[in-house]
Amino acid sequence: APLHRRWDAALARDLAGRLALPMTRATRTLSRGEAMKAALLLALAARPRVLVMDEPFNGVDALSRDELARAVLAAAADDGTTVLVAAHDIMELETMVDHVAILAGGRLRAAGPVEAVKARYRKVTVTGERAALDAVAGAGAWLSVERAGRMLAAVHDGDAPPLDERALRDAGAESVAIEELPLREVFAALARAARGQGVAA
Repeated sequence: APLHRRWDAALARDLAGRLALPMTRATRTLSRGEAMKAALLLALAARPRVLVMDEPFNGVDALSRDELARAVLAAAADDGTTVLVAAHDIMELETMVDHVAILAGGRLRAAGPVEAVKARYRKVTVTGERAALDAVAGAGAWLSVERAGRMLAAVHDGDAPPLDERALRDAGAESVAIEELPLREVFAALARAARGQGVAA
């Protein structure tokens, strides 16, 4: 506390209660989840303007993860704290964040509001004979293509030439389904494309 001029002792006590943190125990005896709660308490009670978290939920049980996420969101809402989270658990983050930046292969591949990033990419599932699937695989600017039997699943980047469902049917597709991707699948497609693994037969 003496190290932080904005230290809020009342908030520290409140967080200790909300996070069920055993304040009388030495930090070296805390479990992984308890240690993460203690680190979060120390960070939030200092009333930071920016909070940077690296893999904050890694190795933490589901209940502790939920408690940590709620505490972070409350801090962001109450103080206007900007929270920057670096993590691989994308499904966990999708419900928490407003903006996202996806790094793959050492480069920034997509960035912006979560809904805008998700709206940019579409999963296209096509069924048909092999020749038709071959034609479809070559007909789009796909980030990734996966085939299994009479089915082809591909990811389309909205910044590429527009997706033409009629052209896919003209190529011999018997059925075409187009749907929005969850953020995790957007990341997976971008990561595969960055590694040059976009197309699989």
